[in-house]
Amino acid sequence: MALIWALSAALGFGIADLCAREASQQESSLKTLLYLYIIGLPAAAILLVFSGVGRWQDVVSWMGLAGAAIGFIIALGTVCLYRALVIGPLLIVAPIASSFAVVTFVLSLLSGERPTRLQMIGLIVTLGGVIFATLSSGPDHAEAGPLVTRGQGRLVSVGVIFAIGTALLHGIGFWLLRYIVPVLGSQATVLVMRVSTLPFLILFFMAAHMPLRLNTASSLKWLVPVGVVDTAASWFYNLAVDTGLTSIVSVITSLYSVVTVILGYLLWQERITRIQQVGVLITLAGIAMVSV
Repeated sequence: MALIWALSAALGFGIADLCAREASQQESSLKTLLYLYIIGLPAAAILLVFSGVGRWQDVVSWMGLAGAAIGFIIALGTVCLYRALVIGPLLIVAPIASSFAVVTFVLSLLSGERPTRLQMIGLIVTLGGVIFATLSSGPDHAEAGPLVTRGQGRLVSVGVIFAIGTALLHGIGFWLLRYIVPVLGSQATVLVMRVSTLPFLILFFMAAHMPLRLNTASSLKWLVPVGVVDTAASWFYNLAVDTGLTSIVSVITSLYSVVTVILGYLLWQERITRIQQVGVLITLAGIAMVSV
């Protein structure tokens, strides 16, 4: 079941990120994240109530505080992701952001997880497929946004910097969830992360004198699915971590970038190159190897 939950998480995160990119273009990355939590909080509460599963005695313990801290880490990574999606072309920042699975994969191996040899090969093949599936070789995507410069030299694009931040923060955060979810439960963990982060986001907006209201009501058509679908995807990921190896779950979940690229093609005819098509096939082969 861990594979099914991880694939569900990848699909959910892919849909949510595509909607978040559209919302961030109308609002801002921070405001999109704020409304993700505003809308996602009641969604997480409803999920917990209807599931009837929760370990409330642990929520108010130090494990609950640890879950809140992990929520901050993942939230910061999400801000970086939304900013990267706005600044840079999707086909450049997506593969960098999805490389969070490499960070989680390495940390999981260092902490003692041991997938089978075939699964290891499948994970490596899957990661390679994800990178190929989200690469662009076209001249239209040569740069991921404005460049950070020093003197006359070009160092690195701002979009790439935010994408790298996403990879590091999400990689660490999703790895740490393996220690929290078995104690708090998959549903309660999502709720704790939403409850703990939202007040600080609101206080930040107030301290920075940033308006909480939306620039346009039409943004809600993107923000509502972001909040609901991202919350569901987070639950799916937690279920996968609770029933399988984090090293495997993180790699499968990184397919969300492939989902985003495919949806971008289907909805807005964003170009998919030959190398990306090959990457999708490689990814499918890797998943098949992991599931054996």
